[in-house]
Parts: sequence; structure tokens; C-alpha cells
Amino acid sequence: MSLKVLTTKKALQTHLQTAINKSYPVLLITSEPAQDEFGLSNKAVETFVNFSKFTIGVQYGLKNIHVKHTSAYPTARCVDEAVAMAKRGGATTQIIGVGSGAAIDCAKAVSSILSTGDNSDNPCHKQLRNPQHGRLNKDMTDVELVLAPSTLAGIMASSSTSSLILDPHEEALIPLSCTSKITTVAVDSDQLTLQEAASAIEKRRDGRGGIGASVQEAALAALTICIDAAIHSAMNEDLENSSDIYSSHLSGHDADIILDVTANSLAHVLQTSNNCDDRILWKSHAVNASIHSGQLLRYGEITDSQGVFTRSMPVALSSALLPKYFPHGNLLTFWAALCCGMCKAALDNKRTTPALTRLSRIITGNINASCDDLYEWTERKFLESNAPTLAALTEGTPDIKEILNELNANQSLFGIDDGPLAFYMEEILHHSLNK
Repeated sequence: MSLKVLTTKKALQTHLQTAINKSYPVLLITSEPAQDEFGLSNKAVETFVNFSKFTIGVQYGLKNIHVKHTSAYPTARCVDEAVAMAKRGGATTQIIGVGSGAAIDCAKAVSSILSTGDNSDNPCHKQLRNPQHGRLNKDMTDVELVLAPSTLAGIMASSSTSSLILDPHEEALIPLSCTSKITTVAVDSDQLTLQEAASAIEKRRDGRGGIGASVQEAALAALTICIDAAIHSAMNEDLENSSDIYSSHLSGHDADIILDVTANSLAHVLQTSNNCDDRILWKSHAVNASIHSGQLLRYGEITDSQGVFTRSMPVALSSALLPKYFPHGNLLTFWAALCCGMCKAALDNKRTTPALTRLSRIITGNINASCDDLYEWTERKFLESNAPTLAALTEGTPDIKEILNELNANQSLFGIDDGPLAFYMEEILHHSLNK
């Protein structure tokens, strides 16, 4: 997947002017925030989507086939319905996804299926069961995929290599690899609304559901991803092929660079979030951290030449547990709640590696910092963020043995062996649920 990221003012408008062919219709997939039990929806996302729809349909006069996405996660059914609409309307070569992470993931999945030229019935359902279904077609179609995320979760999803698709029957989030050759991410800093921790907490105190992650929670989620990448590099430090350290799309060297860039942005966001004078710079760091941490995620991708790659621990845990056991959390609040447990697991297993040491020093701003210092710093920042603990995201008191059995079943579902990471994940869950 070739990724182009635009982070300028009017990024979407600029790209539409130069890259979209007005002779062909566009498949437009947007978030339509569903109301919760209090009649509330995410107004910031709604405003962003309405502005984007006006820009695409009225300002630029692009004929579009509109698909509305209202659920928290895309399902195979909604992806297959969008694919069918695209084919009926002749909008199979240009796709625009606008809004939250769910709409972005849906657009990526639809683009992947259309690019393979899969003409079978229910292609998304079949590709989730067999990742190679439809992908051996040598006549791949070039699909122009444009993503305009309105939230930090959407930004992170737009830069990752896969979509997470909810399987209602398995109650699991299943990755679907993005095969689009060209992906453009347009992040408009003026239109992007970042939610502060205080407003998120106030809404939770009022008992309101469906609230997106705050900037601080998104930053902690990105930190969890970074710690996972550093731990995983330790487990593979003896591999001759450094590309196996991270994923199929990044070499070890590239991933090290991205890890450092993400850490620098995270340090700025979490150290200055309460008293930052330059809000534009602060927002820029929050966006950069989301973009780059998404690139570090590993989904257990299957490739023709290199086999199956180990999943990121945050991906494995959310895939198996988030929909069923932690219904009061979204993807980023769930990952944020794991950050202290990730540090503790690394400490207990004495995984002091160059990557983890470098991460500790960048994040804390202390050139002599150790993993112990990172753990103390993370604990402090987690408390300051007022982010919900993992226990607060559950329904009742989950049985740890039942959760671990679900994690093992999830490995079997994908045919993936998380290996030594399974032991790490058990420690992460124990620590996170006891906070």
C-alpha cells in the first residue's frame, strides 16, 4: 500500500482538485453518528461529515454514490452492501471515506475488495474466512482511495495496513488487509476537532455513552503501540531478516525511525497538554502521533513470500476481547487502558532493549531514563489523563480465565500462534484489570 498523507489546510479540497476524475462517479462512505440512549451524537464528527459532503457534492460537483455508516465497527455485511452499491452505480475506481475510524475502515475494506476484481457474492465475508480469496487475481484494478478522517482514531486507522471488521457471530474484530495501491489521507487541521480530557470525563460522569477518545487517551493508546513495537523488537533481535521484527510493510530500520518520530510527538502531547501555549503545534503533534503509530500496528498479515507475521499485542487483545468483554470502551480507550500493563510486563520480563531504552528516554525527556522511569512516567500520565481503567470498561467483573480462553480461541480462529507474546498478554491483562 502506497500511502500519501496531506496535513495542510483544505487538504481534501486540494486533493479533489488535482486527483479525482470527474468523469466517473465516486463511492462516498461517511460516518453518520448514531444517537445513544440519551439522544446524543458526536456533533464534531457530524459537522465534519456534512462539510465534506457539501465539498464533494456541491462545491466540486462530483457525482457520488453515498453510503452511510452508523455502527461502531464495520461488519462484513455492511462492506458487502457498499461493494454492491459501488458496482451498481459504476463507482468502482474512486472511493472516499469520511469521518470516524469505522467509516475509514469500511472504505479501506471496500477499496481492497474492488481492487481485487472479486465478483463473487459476499466477497468480504469470504476474504475474512480466507485472506487469499480473490487476491490471486493477476488483473488487479487501480482504485483511488481517499480518506478524510475526522477523529484521531480515524487518522490512526487511515495509516494502518488493515481494517478491523466486526464478526457478530464470533464477537471478534477480524483484520482485512488493505490491498489498494494508492491511498491518500487528507487531514484538515482547521476542520479536525480534538476532544479534551475534561470534556470526555464530564460526559462520562453524566452517564452518556458513545463518546470518542480524548486527545490524551489517543496519545496513551499510541504509547501502548510504541511499547509493543519495542518489546517485539526485543523478541526478534536475533533474526537475520529485520523486516520480520515489525510487519510485512516496514523494515526494521524504517520502523525504528517511525517509533522515534511517534515518541517525540507523544512526549509533546502528554507533557504539555494542560498548559500548551501553541495549540496549533500541540494539535500537529497529536495528529502526527496518530498517523505514525498506525503504521506500527501489525495485524498478522499473510503474504505470498513471507508467511504470517505476529500481531501487535493491542491488536490481538482488542480483536479477541473488546466487543464482548469491554463494551464500554472504544478501540483507543481500550488501548490506552493497556499502557501501564505493557510497561509492567516489559519490566517484569527484563526486556531492556535499545528500542525500549530509546523510547524511555524520548518519552520522559531524560537522557538517562530506564524502563523503570518509563513505567513511573506512564503511570503518572495515565492518572493525569483521567482515562478509564480497563476494569471500568467492562460489564460486571470478567473472569480472567475465561478471558484468557477467549484469547486462545481467537488465535485458533485466525490460525495464528502469538507465541511468547501470549504470556505477555496474560501479564498485561492481570496488571491492567487490577488497577
